[in-house]
Amino acid sequence: MSTFLGLAQETRALSGIGGTGPASVTTATGIEARIVNYVKNAYIDIQAHPKKWKWMWGRYLAPTPGGAPLQTILNTREYPLTGVKHVRVRSFRSYLTATGVSDRQRMVWMDWEDFDRAHGAVDEQAGRPIRITRDPSGQIVLYPKADAVYSIEFEYFSRAQVLAANDDVLTMPEDYCQLIVYEALKRFGKAEDAPEIIKLGEEAAGSEGNEGRPVSGLWRALIWDQEYKDAATDGESARMVVRTREDYEDY
Repeated sequence: MSTFLGLAQETRALSGIGGTGPASVTTATGIEARIVNYVKNAYIDIQAHPKKWKWMWGRYLAPTPGGAPLQTILNTREYPLTGVKHVRVRSFRSYLTATGVSDRQRMVWMDWEDFDRAHGAVDEQAGRPIRITRDPSGQIVLYPKADAVYSIEFEYFSRAQVLAANDDVLTMPEDYCQLIVYEALKRFGKAEDAPEIIKLGEEAAGSEGNEGRPVSGLWRALIWDQEYKDAATDGESARMVVRTREDYEDY
């Protein structure tokens, strides 16, 4: 099981500076503190890759795991989202909470600009929410405002996990966590003027200095195994086609 501390210690071991450590990611100083940050930022950058990773997919349900139920409040159109980066725009469904999932119905996604033009200035009668969008701030907006308590569910891709504590366990699959070490080594080599460490990280990761053009090694394996593919081009199940919207992008 990969932890933040374990990855930092592995990076130190391969860095060529000798010694052991860090003993803790929260109290590290000097070069050990820099190694901790290289690992932390390497993991963030891998998660922020333009490809959408399978391990970051989830189903947002009501109630949400570890949080408040995602339910519309009477006479309210907006609902803030936490921990969500992309949403699958064709996956939204709603149901009367009191009735349960037997009442589940699809909702129609609209681009924010189209939604705002059509419904932004409308003082509509309350009813069952049938249309949905996401405004530039990232919260979801419903139309019409709810006339009862409804539950909303959809598929999403999460925001990056940010490592902070020694025993933080990565959500990234165990088989690929060593890639974080190799990417951290590349950062170490560049910052510490150690070209041999840069080369080690690049060759082990299989990126030839550019994470966007993986040619071999763990980068290639990660993409083959964990990229959430488009059925039209990659032979995946049609039910798994990704059509998403980010907080502020329109594509």
